[in-house]
Amino acid sequence: MGAETSSLESIQELRKTTSFDEDELIAFYKEFKDDYPEGKVNMAEFKTLFTKFFPLGDAEKYSEHVYRSFDGNRDGAIDFKEFVIGLSILTRGDLERKMRWAFDLYDLDGNGFISITEAEEIINTVYKMMSSIVKIRKSSTCVAVEMFEKYDTNQDGRLSFDEFVQGNRKDSTFVKLLQCEPGTV
Repeated sequence: MGAETSSLESIQELRKTTSFDEDELIAFYKEFKDDYPEGKVNMAEFKTLFTKFFPLGDAEKYSEHVYRSFDGNRDGAIDFKEFVIGLSILTRGDLERKMRWAFDLYDLDGNGFISITEAEEIINTVYKMMSSIVKIRKSSTCVAVEMFEKYDTNQDGRLSFDEFVQGNRKDSTFVKLLQCEPGTV
């Protein structure tokens, strides 16, 4: 009974921090526990799960970046809470939450800034994932350069979160790119 009560309390807590209702969270939890009885998803399992959503492209590297962004406590595994919070942001998050998630995804080294190299890496992984279903019009380098030309307002060669947010308010191409919207590549 203790673990069940604890799970129900967690569901109530997640109702407050996600965009899912109680029924959805309970259904997600049951499926998560069926698929991952240990209560955690490792990188290999996540890659397998993620590539099911993008079977025609090479989603392996991008899934590593998404995995890193979901692993909030950086313990090398994604538990149910981390999974459902990430899923909520991606599927139902408002623009601000999606921009925070996107910024953290681009910020590969976690230093609080996006370098042009980091932007190019993320853009390249999205391209690999979508290349079999969408015609790529520009190189990842070209797109990263365009991003910096538009967003790097103080021209210091790196993007702060504020520059990223302001840039995306004017042109949301780079958040849409992470959401794999075909018209953005």
